Amino acid sequence: MDSPNPSPAPVPTPEVTPQVYIQPPSPLRKIIKISLISGGIIILILAIILILNYFNILSLSSLFPKYFSFLPHQPLQISPSKEKLSSRAKETLMKSLPKILIPFLLPPSSFDLTQDTGTTKSFSAKWNTPQQPITATFTLAKTGSNLSSLNISFWLSSTSTPSAKLAQTTTTSFFSLTPKGDWNCKEIYGAIYCESFWEEKDGTKQGIGIHGILTSQISEAGMVISFCERRKDNSFYSWQSCTSEFAKTGVR
Repeated sequence: MDSPNPSPAPVPTPEVTPQVYIQPPSPLRKIIKISLISGGIIILILAIILILNYFNILSLSSLFPKYFSFLPHQPLQISPSKEKLSSRAKETLMKSLPKILIPFLLPPSSFDLTQDTGTTKSFSAKWNTPQQPITATFTLAKTGSNLSSLNISFWLSSTSTPSAKLAQTTTTSFFSLTPKGDWNCKEIYGAIYCESFWEEKDGTKQGIGIHGILTSQISEAGMVISFCERRKDNSFYSWQSCTSEFAKTGVR
């Protein structure tokens, strides 16, 4: 018997890939999205401007008061002019020095006065006397009528090594006030430093010191004589000495 004809192999049906239709974004959505982003940026910029104006960093209220005076801002602190402050500083210093220095060492009516660039109420002064130039650095109190701190120093030619006895006899020749603290000496920077440091009844701290033997810029042997004063409102009031080296312990 003849074998039956084999059945033809099934022809594979090609797979049809489904097509997804992507709808293009609506123009209205684009407009809304751009509007939201733009609005957020504008609000952020306005917030920054308001903050800068409030803290007077970029004060539109001051620059354009006619248009922006209604914006919230901190009141401006108007400081006295540089000339007025320097005049007050000079007047306050001249009022204080006669209580400290003998008349021979007081400055003339005209002397160099420089305002510190870092601190508004800090100044340095320099004047010449027949024997030596004198330098003073001082800080005005908040009211400006008193000194918060004062440091005076000048050079004295000498070949004698400082001691408590020498300091006591030497300083009376330059200062109109009498030291009320004990004289003590310590070595710093390879030289002897002697100091009398005390506190007045009103709480003001004062000190007189001598430091030597040192060599000046013209190779002259001598010592530096100094005075310091600090009132309660000064940031260095807690110091127990005129120098930072003995600020915590004092010269002992």
